[in-house]
Amino acid sequence: MKKNLIVALSLFLFAGCVSYQKWVKTDAICKFDQTVHQNEFRLNLEDLMLDNNTWRFENQYIKREVFLLGDSSAYMDVTYYKNSGIEKILTYSKSKHLLESSFMYLNLFIGNLTKYDNNGHIIKVIDYRQKDNYPICFREAVSIVNRIKPRGTFINNIERSYLLRNKDTIYTWKVHVTNWLEEEGYYKNGKKKSFLYLIDAKTGRKIERKETIITTF
Repeated sequence: MKKNLIVALSLFLFAGCVSYQKWVKTDAICKFDQTVHQNEFRLNLEDLMLDNNTWRFENQYIKREVFLLGDSSAYMDVTYYKNSGIEKILTYSKSKHLLESSFMYLNLFIGNLTKYDNNGHIIKVIDYRQKDNYPICFREAVSIVNRIKPRGTFINNIERSYLLRNKDTIYTWKVHVTNWLEEEGYYKNGKKKSFLYLIDAKTGRKIERKETIITTF
């Protein structure tokens, strides 16, 4: 009986290790299309509808909006991909030449932010993937939390963070979960709930889960 218990416990611990190790070794779901196409190096508004100083286009796959920034000295072109939840953000000069490309997921910068000169040549790249510090990417962190979060809730925000423990830096993901459906204006299961999951960005382990406060206006 004791031997069987030890074997069962060993198998349980091994299964736990494997489940976390697969996130570290498999980076397939972290990849997404960061292509800036040739026809995007100059802004073209001809196929978009102008509505209240914003140019818009939408179909079953994307939602695209182009609007003027601040003092009207630049344009921002935001394309939301409905299947992936990723936003492609292109910033153009007043003369409609591409200045910058970046990508976001739930308000989190992902992949590369790239700056261009007036001739479309790359002059600077900022790597938001940070694979050395975050072997677990944003999609893996979301997938981990999706498996353990309560029913009737959804992920509405994710951010990079870190902990300092015994002079060591532990890089983490803060994944925010709620049942508040802002667009519909109600709580999905009748009671306001919000949680924060802290995920180790190197192992995929859940460090902490705590209830948080939802502020609505």
